[in-house]
Amino acid sequence: MENRKTPTPVLELQGYEIGSVAAGEAHSLACTRQGDHTWGWGAGHYGQLGVGRLEPRLSPTPIDELEGKNVRSVACGANHSGAVTGTGQAGGAGVYMWGNGANSRLGAGNVDAS
Repeated sequence: MENRKTPTPVLELQGYEIGSVAAGEAHSLACTRQGDHTWGWGAGHYGQLGVGRLEPRLSPTPIDELEGKNVRSVACGANHSGAVTGTGQAGGAGVYMWGNGANSRLGAGNVDAS
């Protein structure tokens, strides 16, 4: 892990048409323009990557829970994340939130960080 002083391509995402990218305090998310793939990478200690584990990911890791949900955009807070889905075959439009649930920031009425 090293700091970069100039823009550097994310090699694991080359070949995909990326539609949305977001950066939090120590993590990032991306999704394709078509909404068929979503990835998380960076720190994951609150579950903010959405990959089902708390360990950090050094490279983009697929978010399986969003597979087929027609993700339109992603967003990051300091230690929580969100995605907006569009209408499609796998269900209607919606908002998904995950990560640090303190202060009800996930909108689920609890503070579970899972």
